[in-house]
Parts: sequence; structure tokens; C-alpha cells
Amino acid sequence: MDSFFRSEEMCLVQLFFQTESAHNCINELGHLGLVQFKDLNPGTVAFQRRFVKEVKKCEEMERILRFLENEVVKSNILIPADFTSETIPLPRDVLDLESCFDKLEQELKEINSNRDTLRQNFTQLMEINHLLNVFDAFLFYPHGRFVAGVIKHERFPAFEKILWRLFYGNFVLRHAEIKPHEEENMAVSKWFTNKHMFKHKDLLYLEANNH
Repeated sequence: MDSFFRSEEMCLVQLFFQTESAHNCINELGHLGLVQFKDLNPGTVAFQRRFVKEVKKCEEMERILRFLENEVVKSNILIPADFTSETIPLPRDVLDLESCFDKLEQELKEINSNRDTLRQNFTQLMEINHLLNVFDAFLFYPHGRFVAGVIKHERFPAFEKILWRLFYGNFVLRHAEIKPHEEENMAVSKWFTNKHMFKHKDLLYLEANNH
């Protein structure tokens, strides 16, 4: 039982590599998984260390990869199990990878921004469409001043109270619930990652007398 909780025997060694061969040697040691590196300069601040710029570049590329992975998962795209490669790129290839990752991140952020804009425009156009479809049913008088619009369902009670205090009850307020049609839900699911665009909203028609 003692050996189960006890680690393997270890020894502290100091290795010296030539600059040209250090990358390949460290790569092989990493594949073995039997070496733990120790910081011999714990008091040295980050910007005084060698290769700190390269390490920051790798951290930035790791951040971009996490962002890309999250976008892939949100889009329900399956990542193959054998997609991960243990091949470590050479130092001269890191610049190409950094440029490629930056380009992918910028393109994806631009796509997300355009998608959000399209989603907002789609919602506004559908609200106007509903407004025009039910607007004729609210027109009882050919003349008069009125205001029509769309408001979220949970804000309707507070809005009604404000109108009551503003006009002292001297107004006519009619409203109807907006429900998305089936084709609208299908369009939303197709274009916007399987999420319903429309929330519960009310269509308002307000007419006030002139005094």
C-alpha cells in the first residue's frame, strides 16, 4: 500500500543544450513525459526572462484557439477525436501560425458582428410586418391622432400606468399579442444557431383626444 501513494524515484539533473538542437531535444523530452522542469530564476520578473516574447505569442495563440473551439462547439460542429496532433511546429513556423490564427479570429468576429446585425434587422422587419398585418383591425375612426408600436410583454403594465398618469385616463389603448409564425421560427433556426428570435411582445395602438 505504501508504494501506491509514493511517487517513483526521481533525481535532479542539469542539462545543457546547444541553441540549434534545444528545440528538438525538449520536444523529445516532452513526448516521453518523464521530465519536470524547475525554474532556476524564481526571482526574475517576466519581462527580464529570455524568450518571454515567444511565450506571450504562444499564450495569445492559445487564447485564439480557445475562442475558435468555443465557436465550433456553439455551431454544433463535431471535432474529430484524432484531430489533435503531437507534432510541435518549428520556431520559424510559429509566425505563420500566428498570422493564420489572427486572420481567422478577425474573420470570425466580423461574421458574428454581421450575424448579430442581421438578427436585429430581421427582428425589426418582422415586428413591422406584424404591426401592418393587425393595424387595420385597430382603426375604428378614419381621423384622429394615434401612435402604434411594439413593446415587450413584461413592460406593458408599467407602460400602461405611465399613459394613465400622463393622459389622466383620456386615451384609448388596445394591444394584441405577437406570436411568431412557423416559417419565422424555421428561418431563425436556420440562420441564427437554432435560437428563437422573437420574445413575447405586444402590439400597441394608442389614440388620445385633443384637449
